[in-house]
Amino acid sequence: MSNIEVVFDAKGRLEPDATIKSPAHLKSRNYFKFPNLEFDLSASYKRISAVFDIPIAEDDFVTEVEGLLKESRVSLGLDETKNVLAVPFFTPTLGDCDLGDILDNTLIPAVGKSYQNIFPNYQFKNEFPHSLSGHLKSIPGLGHDRLERAVATGPVVGLCLCVLREYSVHAAREQAKIIGGNFGLAGAIDLSSVFVSQPDLLFHKNEYPPLMWMSGCQTSWDHANFHYEAYGYNLMFNRRVHYDQVAEYWSHGVTLFKSL
Repeated sequence: MSNIEVVFDAKGRLEPDATIKSPAHLKSRNYFKFPNLEFDLSASYKRISAVFDIPIAEDDFVTEVEGLLKESRVSLGLDETKNVLAVPFFTPTLGDCDLGDILDNTLIPAVGKSYQNIFPNYQFKNEFPHSLSGHLKSIPGLGHDRLERAVATGPVVGLCLCVLREYSVHAAREQAKIIGGNFGLAGAIDLSSVFVSQPDLLFHKNEYPPLMWMSGCQTSWDHANFHYEAYGYNLMFNRRVHYDQVAEYWSHGVTLFKSL
């Protein structure tokens, strides 16, 4: 449980801690927006089970995720007047494998299948033209390393809070360390699992949506990382150079999970 006081703005963005040294916007004008999504755990379960073999019943999934949501609200001091965008996820057992291989062979195809299931007229594209093998590693102490160890031997249920908006990659890492507790910074595994559960997370017909970084992982390049981003009504996975800077449309997820 976090013992650090955190502040959220009226739109559910966690405002940067005053001690953060890397670039982050102190205030947001909320120009880039996630769509208005219903927290519909039954629909999430159905989308997940259309892609993965999930070993728990829908009622149990709902109970586990609601428990994680309650834990997150208590830990972050979120009362009933504060709304944040929360997305449930499920990750199957992945084995003790290279993260890039897991993305190439399991998670990216799963995201593509889930996207096509709800948007048959649009596309999910992996725009990175090379194998991902050897290109990603969990950063020790940021939570994704715990998740990677957990799914090596069993499945998990989790929750992603889309609250780190307009942070640089390094600022998101600093803020994740400040939050601490059972929270982690979303990376390759949890973020991909989020898009299986909620493939329309960046599907916005009336506004510009943000992109989401895999900032809980380090890549082979010092100033670049992988991300999911909307391209029109399509969704894409790609690598992008960030040069340790911040942009208004960049976002990161804070996650917590429970092994099944």
